[in-house]
Amino acid sequence: MAKGLKYTYDLDVFYRKDAVSWYLLGAWITDGWVDVQPNRIRTSLVSCDTDWLELIRNLICPELKMYARKNSPGGAHDLNIYSTELGRWLIANGCGPKKSMTAEWPDVPEQYMPDFIRGVVDGDGWVCAAPYEKDGATYIHRRAGLSSSSYSFTTGFLRTINGYGVSSILETVEPEDTNKRGRMLNGKSVIQRHTAYKVQITGTANVQKFLTRIYYTGNPLAMPRKQKLADEIMAFTAVCPRKLDWDKVNAIRELLKTESGVDIAKQFDVSPNTITAIDRGERWKQKP
Repeated sequence: MAKGLKYTYDLDVFYRKDAVSWYLLGAWITDGWVDVQPNRIRTSLVSCDTDWLELIRNLICPELKMYARKNSPGGAHDLNIYSTELGRWLIANGCGPKKSMTAEWPDVPEQYMPDFIRGVVDGDGWVCAAPYEKDGATYIHRRAGLSSSSYSFTTGFLRTINGYGVSSILETVEPEDTNKRGRMLNGKSVIQRHTAYKVQITGTANVQKFLTRIYYTGNPLAMPRKQKLADEIMAFTAVCPRKLDWDKVNAIRELLKTESGVDIAKQFDVSPNTITAIDRGERWKQKP
């Protein structure tokens, strides 16, 4: 236990070098900050997901208050901890002041890397299953990823997930590009001030492979909203693979003689691009 200005903190949750402590480091490196003052160090975790902050708060100090940020477009709250001991620990582990553009990918034990990455994704990443319309049909775009202003941190994330067999795309987003589009959050404009690097993970099976690794069953701590989305995506890919078989492909080839690819795609609940690839012989080639 450590004594703060008003509260007693259980800081051992950071120091045990277990799944929870590495998760918390990932959360703080992405969504937290450290403020070094003359006589003390203040650390803070910031999020619009107050239920997530509450889970973390209850591990450290259930009596600790959270404060709403003024003029925050997303209704963000701060979880502040006044502790020089914790501040020094975070700095020693790569979460120092002004780390947004300079954070390095830390040396995390392999067995706890999924927990660290889950903390990173809960902080500055995304898990998404969004419907979209194409050619009169509705599809679900399942994706995950990470956004960071640190190129070194982003490429460290990229190397790690590639090692898990997860394919991804690295994008560079300049401030003028984002600000020109006028990004909005809860009706308020959001200004991007620095170059951002985004790792995009797409494709249902690919996203499922990534989420299964980091939001594994029985993990000790996760953001409720993203855990729920991850569970839904993993359940979908496990129960509804939506793969064609040879009987369906042969039926599609017959229908292509009289019907449009868009209409056939609707009947078989697949993308029109899949029908086009079958028609061209690019996929589901004839068995020898």
